[in-house]
Amino acid sequence: VSIYKPDFIQEWGDIRRKGGYKLLIRKKGWTVVL
Repeated sequence: VSIYKPDFIQEWGDIRRKGGYKLLIRKKGWTVVL
C-alpha cells in the first residue's frame, strides 16, 4: 500500500490544517510518536 495515494494526501492535508499529527497516529493505529 502506497502512502502517496490521492486519498491519503487529501486526508493528510486535512489533518495538517488541524495541526493534529497525534490525531493521524491514533486514526491510523500507528505506534510511532512524532
